[in-house]
Amino acid sequence: MGAAPASRSAVLGGVLNISRGLGTAMGVAATTLILHLAAGGHGQLRPVALVLAATAACGAVLSIRRPPAVPGASQGPHGGLTMTDPP
Repeated sequence: MGAAPASRSAVLGGVLNISRGLGTAMGVAATTLILHLAAGGHGQLRPVALVLAATAACGAVLSIRRPPAVPGASQGPHGGLTMTDPP
């Protein structure tokens, strides 16, 4: 958003928010579809749930281990840049 002109930042913020919402909705829909197809109508969701849990755990480990976005920048309590960092 820093590359957008100040006069268009509100529009860009709206587009970004819509993109996030659509991504979340599509993720939930895809996960539901995978669970439904994998169960085959027999209620055997345990293997699928284990695969999804392992995928989430791998994502969490990768997120924790990644380097800071800006070398030398201070980090907030959750690992992101603080509000006082320069853009």
